[in-house]
This record gives sequence, C-alpha cells and structure tokens, in this order.
Amino acid sequence: MKKKELLKRITAFILAVLMVFVTIGTGIPVTSYAANGDEDEDSEDEPKDIDAMKAELAEIEEQRKAAKAEADAVVSKVNEKEKELAQLNDQVNLTQDEIDKKQDEIDKQTDKINKQQKEIEARYEGLGNRLRNMYKNGSIGFFDVLFGSSSFSELLSNIEMVKMVYESDKNTLEELHDVYNELKDALDALDAKKEELTKAKEQLQDESEKVEVAKEALEEEAQELLSHVGGLDAMAEAISAEILAEQERIEAELEAKRKEEERRAAEARAAEQSGGESSKLTELEEKISSLESRIKELEAQIEGAEANKAKKDRVNELQAELDAIQAEIDELEAVDKNAEGFDEDEYNARYNEKIEERDSTKASLEEAIDAASEIGEIGDIDAMKSELEDLKSQLEEAKKEKEELTSTDSSYVSSELYGGGSLAWPLKSSGLVVLWEYGPRDNSGMPRATSYHRGMDLWFSGCAGQPIYASASGIVSSSGYRYSYGNCVFISHGYGVTTAYAHMVSVAVGKDEYVQKGQVIGYVGDTGDAYGAHLHFEVWYNGEKVNPRNFLE
Repeated sequence: MKKKELLKRITAFILAVLMVFVTIGTGIPVTSYAANGDEDEDSEDEPKDIDAMKAELAEIEEQRKAAKAEADAVVSKVNEKEKELAQLNDQVNLTQDEIDKKQDEIDKQTDKINKQQKEIEARYEGLGNRLRNMYKNGSIGFFDVLFGSSSFSELLSNIEMVKMVYESDKNTLEELHDVYNELKDALDALDAKKEELTKAKEQLQDESEKVEVAKEALEEEAQELLSHVGGLDAMAEAISAEILAEQERIEAELEAKRKEEERRAAEARAAEQSGGESSKLTELEEKISSLESRIKELEAQIEGAEANKAKKDRVNELQAELDAIQAEIDELEAVDKNAEGFDEDEYNARYNEKIEERDSTKASLEEAIDAASEIGEIGDIDAMKSELEDLKSQLEEAKKEKEELTSTDSSYVSSELYGGGSLAWPLKSSGLVVLWEYGPRDNSGMPRATSYHRGMDLWFSGCAGQPIYASASGIVSSSGYRYSYGNCVFISHGYGVTTAYAHMVSVAVGKDEYVQKGQVIGYVGDTGDAYGAHLHFEVWYNGEKVNPRNFLE
C-alpha cells in the first residue's frame, strides 16, 4: 500500500511539473547549421535554485538505483521459484508414473488372484461332484469300505485307499489356498505402496501450490517495484528538463540584457548624431518584442487549455465506460437463474469479470477526477489559436520590415559610421569558401538549421584547428562556451559594431581583453550546434545581426 501511495504522489508530481512547463516561457530557439543567435525576451519567471534541483535529482537517482536493485533481487527470487516449481512438477510427474506402474502391477496381481480363486472353486466343485457321483452311482464309499470288506486286511487296505484319496484332495486344496494367500499378500503390499506414492504425490502438489502462491506474490512485488522505478525515472526526467529549461532561461535572460545594453548604447550614440530623433528601427524592435512576448504567453495558454481539456475528456470517457459496464451488470442481475439451460458457472464467471472491470474503471475514474478537480473554466481554444496565427503573421511582417531597414542601414554604417574602415576576413586561406551566406537558405536535411541564416559560414579544406583572426581592433565583450555557439568570442569595435566568431575548438583571448586587428583569438572547431568544423561569423549593429558582406574588405 505504501508503494501504491508513493506511485500516486509521483504521478501527481509529474502532472505538476507538466503544468509548470505549460506556464513557463523557456529556452532559446533551435539554432541552424551555424548559430542563429535569435534570443527570447527577458523572462519574468522567478529564478530557481539549480543546485537544489540537481541535489534533488541526485537523491532521486539514488532512490532509483536502490529500487532497481531491490526489483532485480525480487525478480531473481521469482526465477528461483520458477525453477523450484519446475522441479516439483517433474517430481509429481515421476511419482504419477510410479503410481501408474503400481496400478498395472495391481491389475495383473488381481487377475492372478481371480484365476486362483476360480481354480480353488473349481477344485471344490470337482471334489463335491466326485463324492455325489460316488453316492449316486453306488461306487465304493466310506461305509462300503467298512461293511463291504471280506476280511480285516481288506478293510485296512480299503481304509488306506480312502485316506489317500482324501489326503490328495486336501493337499491340493491347501496348496491352492497357499498360492492364493501369497497373491493376496502381494496385492496388499502393492496397494500399500500405491497409497504411499499417492500421499507423496499429494504432498508434492501441496508444496507446488505453495511455491506457486509465493511466486505470484513475488511477481506482484516485482511489478510494484518496477512501477516505482518507472515513476522515479519520470520524476528524474521532469527535473532534468526543468534544470535545462532554467539554464536556458538564464542564458536567454543574460543574452537579452546584453542586447538591451547594446541597443541602448546604440540609441544614445544615434541620438547624439541625429539630434535625439527616434528611429523606425527602435519602433520595430519594440513591436517585435511585444508580439513575441504575447505569442509566447498565448502558446502557453493554448498548451495549458488543451492539457486541461484532455483531462476533462478523460473523465467523461471513463464515466461513459463505467455506465456501460454497470448496465451490463444490471442485465446480468436481471437474468432468470431458474430458466432452462441456465449455466451457473458461466454466469458467475461473467458476473465476477464485470464486477472487477467496474471496480478497476471506477478507480481510474476517481484518479482522473482528482487530476481534473482543480481545473477551472477552459477558454475558447480555437479563438486563441486564431489569435496566435494572426500574431505570428504580424511578427513575420515586422521582422521582414526590420530586415529590410537594417540591411539598408548597414550599408550606410559601413561607409559613414564605422571609422572609415572595413573588417578583415577572419580566416586566411587561398581556398576559403563561403558555405552559407547571410539570408534565406534551404535547410532540408538539417533539423537544427533555420531557414534564415544570420551570419556567414566560412570553411577551407583542413581548416579544423587553424587560427581565427580578429576582423578589427576592439574589446572582447564575451569569451567562452555559449550553447548553440559552442566556444565563441564576441568583440566590440565601437560605433555599435560587434563581431562574433562561433564553434571554436578553443579560444585564445579573455573577456575585457583588448585585441588588435589580425590578432589570433581562437581556433576553428565544431563545438555547439555545428555539423562539422567551420567558422560561423556574425556582424552585429546596434544589437541586431546584419549582413557581414557589407562590412568585409
């Protein structure tokens, strides 16, 4: 009972975690062949203690190991009981074979006794017939011998002759009786042996039944333990997912803050240059941010509403099943048990089967009702989906308008704002190839790639481990591992321009370090979301990714 209660608590915990996932906006979008760098807005979720979750995960893993070991031990006992049961069944079969053999011997011995009995009876009948015939036919009898003898010596001779006949018949009958008694004793011995074997067989069958009961109890215990292990697995998986989501949320929040700082700095510089006029780009950024926030909120609401609807649908489904089963039970109870042809055994089996099915369905219904008890009013899912599609359409249009604007602005920045200079190519090789340009691309066959590539992928034969050079002088704003980027370096060059170098096998500079144009800052690799060794190169202007072609020499 304790294990069943624990399984219920585990199930409740998993449902709670799923509800949390419905309401949390998590993660960074799946990145492309080279990192796409499109980050979510700052999350308003309360920060979670990742160390505490990891400690809880470790504790669950220990519980899982212990439960798995216990389950394995019980399964081993089940296997032992199965072997013991097989041995007992073999012994029962062997004993039955011996009983069958003894029965054959008993049958043969009984036949012999019957034959001997018939022979004795035949001898008795023959003796009686002989005496009767002697009397009827006037043959020499006992009194004839006494009174018909002519002399005393003839009398003695006749008496001796009668005595010899009598002794012969007597001896024959005694021999037959002796054989009969021997056969009877042998039969009694066989009966005793058969009874002994029958008792031994019954004892073996009793022991076999006990072993079978013990085996079934162990199998039930093993099933409960394995279910417990499965519950712990689900709990561990849920906590792992929550840890990952929290890590991604923190990363997204940090990235969003960095982008916001760069955007504000760019706005400040732009305000100085343009006399403080607000730009169309800022308006688009605010619109995109608002749309993305609303889309995320609406997606969470839809997911939660669909999950709640599924729970309520499950309650209705189980209730319908329970009503149907009860109707069958009512029909069975209304059956005329005195009707001709009524089979009581078949009826009882069917009735008990339906009772068990009803109780099982009722238990499932109660669990489903508990799961759906705290669900409030479910909103109009179709209306929410319609609104979501409309918002996504607006977001796509805003991003397209922003892309056109930043593409135009970047050309202006390249010639007017960026100190009159241009960026150097970060890889040096006569065989340098641009695998993917900035812009739309065919991402079929690459599940992690996006259809719009916000950077340039550079490669040459044997580039793995080769040096990467700073495209311009500046200050390292970020250095280290960053999820989809892998090992990467970000360099701020002023005038709102930042370059990014992703998927390095290792970095060669640290944060806040000043680097010169052409200085080695790392080495080509395939860390992060990459399908092979290459350099993913990005140019950021005022916190947004723009086409690097407009800046390169």
